[in-house]
Amino acid sequence: SLEKAKEAVLLSGFDFVLPDGSLKSKDDKEPSIEPYDKKILDAIMSQTKNSNPNIVAASIQALGEINHPNCLNLFIEKLGEDNDAIRQNSIEAILKYGTKALPSIIETLNNENWVTRNSAIICLQHYCSSSDIEIEPIIEILLNKLSDNNPIVKCSVIKALGMAYKAMKIKK
Repeated sequence: SLEKAKEAVLLSGFDFVLPDGSLKSKDDKEPSIEPYDKKILDAIMSQTKNSNPNIVAASIQALGEINHPNCLNLFIEKLGEDNDAIRQNSIEAILKYGTKALPSIIETLNNENWVTRNSAIICLQHYCSSSDIEIEPIIEILLNKLSDNNPIVKCSVIKALGMAYKAMKIKK
């Protein structure tokens, strides 16, 4: 390919002329995207405070694609939103962190907002189908959450327990 040929010529220490007539040298640096990291992250983060829920949902989805470690707390915070798209995009973004997000999710199970607790349980439901997670501690946590006073949360816990039990049986 052209890219491999350019790389080979550069590695050999020679300069060459590109088809557009520009000179390429081994001393030329490719433009870095690093200056854009903060700009892009800040620009998208600022949109998470927009009054339009569609813009907030799109911002959460975009930040989920970036998967920056500083965004996890924002995603956890958005689990309690009234807007379903914002919550769903937050759940999807949290799941991209893998098991690193589990402590935050488990902590969120004690939130006073039932919507937040329910969204955290939905996250755990997704984790139950993951092969790289220990199911037994999740089952213990879910068993303790059966005492939740909100029937919607309790239903989600029951569903998660079924999923966790099934996953545990498959692994053994």
